[in-house]
Amino acid sequence: MPTNASRRRAGWLVAVGLSASALIGLQAFHSPAHAADPINPATGCGEDSFFDGASSPAAGSTVTVALGSSQVFSVVYHDESAINTSPGFAAQYTVTDSGGHVVQSGAPASDPASAPAGTKDKFNTLLSVNWGPSASGTYTVAIKAWDGDQNKRGGDCGVASWNVNTPAPPTTVPPPTTTTVPHSTTTVPQGTTTTTVPGTPQTNVLGETFTQAPPAAAVEGTPALTG
Repeated sequence: MPTNASRRRAGWLVAVGLSASALIGLQAFHSPAHAADPINPATGCGEDSFFDGASSPAAGSTVTVALGSSQVFSVVYHDESAINTSPGFAAQYTVTDSGGHVVQSGAPASDPASAPAGTKDKFNTLLSVNWGPSASGTYTVAIKAWDGDQNKRGGDCGVASWNVNTPAPPTTVPPPTTTTVPHSTTTVPQGTTTTTVPGTPQTNVLGETFTQAPPAAAVEGTPALTG
């Protein structure tokens, strides 16, 4: 009798142990915090995959944006659940400088989109931001979004980012200054007498032409005085 009781007790303990194991396994399967879900150390997200579709420019690329201009950065969210719009989980964008300081942030524009090539997800949303730098330097533009089911570690978020290079404007050297000296014109008024070479015919204001007489010969001796 004691032997049968011991056997029944052992069988009950085994059954309880199996039931507990099954329950723990079921809970782990449905748990939102799977130990195997990797978190991207660069983004802190566990589902960057819903941003692996169409992006423009290519996500991760370096884009040169000059001062006074802007660039549209866009990416398509695609997933089996709709993009999250709840407070604290709505899509956002940030622009940081080379020192990691946030220079601008806000909500990106959101529009319906077609599924990116190679994907067949039901929910597809185009997220975009048009941004232009106000100073030269290097920047990072990032768009972050969360999905609606939130069943992975890291909050089921994803990040697409781009590097921006804004060169300093070229230094402008002013052209050399050229000084122009104006020509001066002297007008001789009518009737002014000018000196000419002896023997050269001249015309006076009355229209008369005359020629200067040759110089007289030198006087030799003392001329007699007459009274």
